[in-house]
Amino acid sequence: TLVRPDTPLENVAQAIREHCNVYIACVVDDHGRLVGLVGLRRLADDLFFHIMPEEFLSEITDLEHVMDFADKSRMHTAADAMQEPVWVKRGETVKHAFKRMHDHRLSGLPLVDDEYHVVGYINLLELMAVCLECKVNSQETS
Repeated sequence: TLVRPDTPLENVAQAIREHCNVYIACVVDDHGRLVGLVGLRRLADDLFFHIMPEEFLSEITDLEHVMDFADKSRMHTAADAMQEPVWVKRGETVKHAFKRMHDHRLSGLPLVDDEYHVVGYINLLELMAVCLECKVNSQETS
């Protein structure tokens, strides 16, 4: 799911909805290079923030929560909601992909080429399938 930085968050959510196995929107610049990611959780927070703001108000217990609430109220575009880009390149190991997903709390990663153009996507379930298949194959050859 590729979106531009100026894409409204409602449109980002719609784009993700159209790709049922993708939980990350890749934000790309004018040259198609990856500049950020918008995760499903961030989009859900934005949607529910506008539907049920009282749920978020109840979480405000200190200055950090006040700032978080203010940030949520200012999110309107992909650029407002995106996090730093995280990716995997062709040829990198399953271990590298899993570590990046785990470290950044992501359920999937874009696959990029050497110019950081998004050429694919891999999610955690697909990584698990690869690992399970390797485990089964190694048991069969033992």
